[in-house]
Amino acid sequence: MARLVLHIGTKKTGSTLIQALLAQNRDRLSSTGWSYPDFLQRRNHSEFALMFQPRITETHQHIGLDSAEAIADRRREIDRQLKKLVTKQSNWIISSEYLSSRLINDERVADAVDFLRNHFDHIDVVVALRRQEFVLPSVFSQKVKLGAQITWSQSFCDRHRKSIDCEEIVARWARVVGRESISAIPYLEEKKREPRWLIDQFANASGIPIDESWTIPARSDANRSLSAEGVAYLRLFDPYLPRWLPDGTSNLRLRRQAVKRLAELTPGPPFTPSQAELARIEDTYWDSNVALVESMPPTADWAAWLAQSARDEKTPLAVPEIEVSRAVELMVAMSQPAGPLAWGYPGAKPPTPKPTGLRGRLRARRGEVVAN
Repeated sequence: MARLVLHIGTKKTGSTLIQALLAQNRDRLSSTGWSYPDFLQRRNHSEFALMFQPRITETHQHIGLDSAEAIADRRREIDRQLKKLVTKQSNWIISSEYLSSRLINDERVADAVDFLRNHFDHIDVVVALRRQEFVLPSVFSQKVKLGAQITWSQSFCDRHRKSIDCEEIVARWARVVGRESISAIPYLEEKKREPRWLIDQFANASGIPIDESWTIPARSDANRSLSAEGVAYLRLFDPYLPRWLPDGTSNLRLRRQAVKRLAELTPGPPFTPSQAELARIEDTYWDSNVALVESMPPTADWAAWLAQSARDEKTPLAVPEIEVSRAVELMVAMSQPAGPLAWGYPGAKPPTPKPTGLRGRLRARRGEVVAN
């Protein structure tokens, strides 16, 4: 019986660690009868999830899925690869947090699952769930790092509800694969600096035989939050660190290098919402989180998950108004040693954002920026 484990995230729950672990230990996986595909372009298999998100975003464009035709062609190629490689004795893992954050209704989830059911007899879903008051500030920082022109606000929090409401995520996937096929991991803040804990939780939930012989990946800076000062600087200079070059090619890799450099130059505590804002977030999701925990096995970890509160430990820190002298200092420091050419755009005029599809082109004419 061909079995697939779908690891669907969620956001900011150590998915990058798990993906690095699986990618770096493919030989060990293979020796125990498991496969972690390397034909999905990226280690985190984001391409697979994006094929089932109907609206074409900048993220699609950066990896070449820039039209319905390109998506259809890629689906056919992945279908061909699966037909060739999956056997009745196969055990496979596909991992992408986009599966929970981009497939935000039953139709999208069903589309992805139906595609996979053509190749796998049994599909299990593993999902790590984190409290929203811890997730949202981190998501805000990550969005700014990727170039979104946003401010912290109630509307920002509301826009992300479908991708961070833990009960809804579990219910959405349960309606498609069945509740018995879902294993949920309570992500505990006190354990987030313990990679071995998260790996053990994932191994228990997925059934993958991970042991002490496996190589544990080094901590990645990919999802490191910017300090509050870094966010302030980046929001000011973001247009000069483009995601797209003037010729329409992607500049995302070099942009990420520039943002990493900024993080090194601006150490310090990250943006933290006020106590009142954290309380509002906690209150917004409280009933949903209680319902989720009541649906889970009664364990100490789930009780601890529900008892967590960001209000008990977070000192509020707003994104500051950055002084001109400090902004100039950072600009000079970031220009070393190669200058702004290292970021892929030498001029003082920011580039025009690349339109996304017909709707994007229409929005661009009205001066709107299409973001993912």
